[in-house]
Amino acid sequence: MAEPKDDIQDFLKDEYFVQWVLRSDEKSDIYWKQWMRRHPDKLKQIRLAREMITSLAYQQNHQLSTEMYESMFDAITVEQHNMHDSGTSAMRRRWWRRIAACLLLMAGGLTVWHLRPTGPLGEKEAVSFVIKRTQKGEKRIVRLPDGTQIKLNANSVLVYPEVFDDHRRQVQLEGEALFAVAKDADRPFTIISGDVRTQVLGTTFNIRAYEGESDVAVAVVSGKVKVQGNVDEVYLLPNEVSYYHKTDSSLTATSQDISDLIAWSKNILIFDEDPAEEVWKKLENWYGVDIIVPDMSVIKGNYSGRYYNEPLYRVLDGISYASEFVYEIQENNKVLIKEMPMKQRQVR
Repeated sequence: MAEPKDDIQDFLKDEYFVQWVLRSDEKSDIYWKQWMRRHPDKLKQIRLAREMITSLAYQQNHQLSTEMYESMFDAITVEQHNMHDSGTSAMRRRWWRRIAACLLLMAGGLTVWHLRPTGPLGEKEAVSFVIKRTQKGEKRIVRLPDGTQIKLNANSVLVYPEVFDDHRRQVQLEGEALFAVAKDADRPFTIISGDVRTQVLGTTFNIRAYEGESDVAVAVVSGKVKVQGNVDEVYLLPNEVSYYHKTDSSLTATSQDISDLIAWSKNILIFDEDPAEEVWKKLENWYGVDIIVPDMSVIKGNYSGRYYNEPLYRVLDGISYASEFVYEIQENNKVLIKEMPMKQRQVR
């Protein structure tokens, strides 16, 4: 059936995956759960692909004109799978004809199509969505069609329409980003981050919503923000932060200095009594490296520090001095952390 995949587009091209998301049965459910256990590094891509299929591409049920239908269907390259059921080719063709109206994958990027009515006669037009992503060690500025400016932190994904409609502005975020939303009183701006919806009219705020972290944090710099969880909702003003706790779906808010929460956008790396696991994770994300620690007890206790636009070796120098370990920056962006030899400790 499905082979290992490298990106969200690969899942959206896989009709067996799409079928599982939309119409799960016992056979497909067992297959994809086993696939995810074999490929835990792809869970992020799977979750984003599922969200796009359910909340973006398939929320409309309009019919295509024959001309547009055939044009879009002809443009899709169907990925072949070795399915054992008889009549697989016919089933595959029928399935792709049903979703061709929703998905069109173009070279150089992803375009997800749905239709919306326009004009008094109910004509339809195609709407496309764009994916912007950052790798580990990368940050980038994204400017949206309405003038909103977004700074994406490392290892993040943003999905948004090429053109916002007349009633709302909605995007999806996985990771962390600082938003400076253009004011538009007639079209609220909504960010979907898993179970959390953040809605504004025009303001500046930071959202941290990494998949592996226990909380989704929203920190307001200016303006007013509405944050909704599964049950509760809160309104935030400047220097207020909300935390959505994934374990129990609760939502809390507090007043605090948010300068450290948005320091990343100014190229300031901060450790605040962080345990060793968090130190390595931050360094990997910030510098785009893989840190190898054969002995996780190398760092004793927690670590604090503040670095502005510093190269990796200077940060490692500071941490290693306090925690008594040695490091080796290797090829292929790998860093080996080892315990400091006793002779070096005696010299110090």
